[in-house]
Amino acid sequence: MFGDGRRSRLTAVVIVVLAVVGLVFRVAVAFRPLAVLDRLFVPDDTYYTLSIARSLAHGLGPTVGGGAPLTNGFQPLVAFLDSSKADWFRGSSQMRV
Repeated sequence: MFGDGRRSRLTAVVIVVLAVVGLVFRVAVAFRPLAVLDRLFVPDDTYYTLSIARSLAHGLGPTVGGGAPLTNGFQPLVAFLDSSKADWFRGSSQMRV
């Protein structure tokens, strides 16, 4: 239907439009107040995962209370990625869980 030049041009336009829409969405979310984002996007299990991430950052392993027993039933990759934030904000009121 389209020639190769028109198809690649259309593909490039679609990719750029999708990238701009994604950027606008991310910027809009980034500038929302934290209280609004907390109500919209942070379910109860997130606090559980963040406390596990804090324990990982402190070298205690996957625990909730900072000691034994070890826990399971969480997303290990999310907790691992969040543990770097817990280490970065150690002692800060921004990372209280």
